[in-house]
Amino acid sequence: PIFLVASLPSLDTSSADRRDGTCTAVQVGRHVFLTAAHCVHRRPGRTPDPIRLRIGSSWDLKFACSVDAVYASEFHTEVPRHEADYALCAIDPLARRPEILESSAPETIDLDGVSPGDQLLGAGYGCISWSIDPATGRVEYGPVKRVLAVGDFKVAEAAASADAFFSLADAAGQSALCAGDSGGPAFRGPTVAQLGAPRRITGVASYVEPRTHIVRSRFASLGSARF
Repeated sequence: PIFLVASLPSLDTSSADRRDGTCTAVQVGRHVFLTAAHCVHRRPGRTPDPIRLRIGSSWDLKFACSVDAVYASEFHTEVPRHEADYALCAIDPLARRPEILESSAPETIDLDGVSPGDQLLGAGYGCISWSIDPATGRVEYGPVKRVLAVGDFKVAEAAASADAFFSLADAAGQSALCAGDSGGPAFRGPTVAQLGAPRRITGVASYVEPRTHIVRSRFASLGSARF
């Protein structure tokens, strides 16, 4: 099986670390992709903008997105974002699609929620490396090359509302979100060492909070009653 994750231009202009305008999306239905709401919606009270999805270098597919009603009524591109930071985007069912979509099976969504200590796998088109300056404690991100990267992480905490969960990373080599990973899936089941294991999507990458000597990554949970 393959991780069918596609990059798309982000509408988020608030992040100082926004270097390449890329978000991540994953196929969850024959014509449906799952991504982060802040990637497709930036005008409160308006419907999400139509977005063009790029898979590889030669396809540019237009699709329409739906987001949570409360999220749509407010402005949420700045951190911290609303808990419902996810969007379902449908490609025109009559449009000709690339062969990779015709031959692939959509991913399965996990509605069971997560708990602290759960081991998950993140995937996205963000930076592929990061480090912490030992003198200042500031996080330094590597280049964003728009290549799919995956990484294991452990759930450090979960919101009491079950709408979100978080991971913490304090050393190079650990997984953390970065610009471009927004909308990427958090999988239950596979690991970097066992990518072929059965998998289900349990969350959507939302944002990262760089703190002194630590990185806190937030995921919108698909196990919440809101979703």
